[in-house]
Formats: sequence, C-alpha cells, structure tokens
Amino acid sequence: MRNEALREAHELIDRLFEAWNAHDLERFLECFDPAYDSHWPIHPDRDFVGRDEVRERWSGNFARMPDFKAERLELAFADDGSAWVETRWTGTPPDRPRFDEQGVIVYGIKAGVIVSGRLYLEPTPSASS
Repeated sequence: MRNEALREAHELIDRLFEAWNAHDLERFLECFDPAYDSHWPIHPDRDFVGRDEVRERWSGNFARMPDFKAERLELAFADDGSAWVETRWTGTPPDRPRFDEQGVIVYGIKAGVIVSGRLYLEPTPSASS
C-alpha cells in the first residue's frame, strides 16, 4: 500500500470512529459507499447491502444506546487496501442487558470510502458471564 493511500485509509478509519463515538450519523454515513456490502460470516442473518441500511441500523442503535461507544483496539492495513480493525462496542439498551461485543472487522476501502465489511464480533466474555 502506497504511503498516500495508507494515510487516506488511516484518516478514514479515524473519521469513522470519531463519528461513531459522537453519534454523528451523517458524518458516519459519509464513510460508506452507497453500495456498501456488510457480511457477517459467523452470523449470516445479519448480512445486508447498502448505505441506506447502515443508516437504518445505526440511527436505531444511537437512539437506543445514548452511551454507545466504539473502541478501536488495534488497526492494521493490508496491501490490498483493506483495514483490519479490532474493536469493542459497548452500550446500554433500555430493554436488555448491557451490550458488549468485541472482535475484528475487515473493511474493504476504495476511493476513500468503505465498500465492504466482514464483521467477526461476539459478546465479550466478561459481559456474558
């Protein structure tokens, strides 16, 4: 990955997490391609396509969990332009136990936006015990 492309990809991931934690839906959505493809290999029932679905899901998550936080634990970039992000999501929904998931998301990045995601997230062990 060239230095300029690496810098741009790093800035994109920074913007993503800043928008996530600010619950800034519009800025968050700017990080995604309109045809974003979200794939959950371990939970295929969560798969979807499209930035409109990102809007639907995350506007609901932000509304239900005003204390939602996305923590970036590790970040690496592959030569193909993908970003490998270890993350932890936490929040308190009003009708359920505390939400706490951790794992890796592999983002495909092209032309300065996220075009795909492969999400490998599971409940954090301490949260489920």
